[in-house]
Amino acid sequence: MTNLNPTQQKFVDDFAADPEIQQLVKDIEAKPATTRNHYGDYGAALSTLSGGRKIVAQLLGLAFVKAGANVQGVSDALTLLL
Repeated sequence: MTNLNPTQQKFVDDFAADPEIQQLVKDIEAKPATTRNHYGDYGAALSTLSGGRKIVAQLLGLAFVKAGANVQGVSDALTLLL
């Protein structure tokens, strides 16, 4: 998902800049990994925040990465969720 429309891009940018999302990512990255690249933590966060909606989870995943999340961890979490 690289071709975002302006609304989707704003969603990603706004969430990536949100202090709560930035802190969530920082907290996940700072704790000992219990799954490879923290995919379990990212999966739990994406599931909760997206309400099970695929497109929302994908956009949130991009926002997490933009906020400093491990790319492979988010990708693995999305693969398992979707």
